[in-house]
Amino acid sequence: MASATPMQTVTGGGNVGYCTSSGFNDIASERRERRFRRAIRLCAARYSISVRRNVTTEKSANVWRRPLPRTVLRQRGDRHGPLTNVQLHMKMRYMNSLTGPDLCHCLAARRAARYVSRIFDSHLSGVGISISQFSILALVDEHPGIAVADLADLMVMERTTLVRALRPLRDANWLTSAAEGPKAALTFKLSAAGKAKLSEAEPCWRAAQAEFEAGVGRKRAVALRAGLLSVVFEG
Repeated sequence: MASATPMQTVTGGGNVGYCTSSGFNDIASERRERRFRRAIRLCAARYSISVRRNVTTEKSANVWRRPLPRTVLRQRGDRHGPLTNVQLHMKMRYMNSLTGPDLCHCLAARRAARYVSRIFDSHLSGVGISISQFSILALVDEHPGIAVADLADLMVMERTTLVRALRPLRDANWLTSAAEGPKAALTFKLSAAGKAKLSEAEPCWRAAQAEFEAGVGRKRAVALRAGLLSVVFEG
């Protein structure tokens, strides 16, 4: 058998394969890569998305379809840019039957919560507030004089966790607290500054609502919200 040169390898059956710039050592691997690329392109065409390569080679900067500028993506409602191979893999996996950790209801709910939170936080960051803080201010404004325990039930949070979340809102003078008697429960109301901050953040919240509904569809978003609320408050 002839010795292989640095740029040439000898495979089983006497076939000779060449190392490409993508880092493949034989023809079979290169064929598998071509099939993978074809599957990714079909998935991208089905979902009308841009594709970005995610391979650590000199050609990793190349794109199969050039990503649009971020300003254009914002106008289209896509703030997160083109999907990577990992995200496309998850889409293709979702098209098939779920297995392993993807079967976990809690993991799916947490993934969805983080995805939605990123959308709202990206809009509200311009006014210096998070979606969690906005939700607290909105609930306190809806229920003035609410006690910590009742607010924790509405937020579905542990009381100690809620107390820590309330501290920066009180430090910013957005909340006022009161307690009548030595053993009375602590209650909260919005201050004038809190009402002003809530009014300032509301347009950003509406923009986040619109972006989410544009991404998943309004009917689907409303049905998803109703289903989640029924699970939380109806059991």
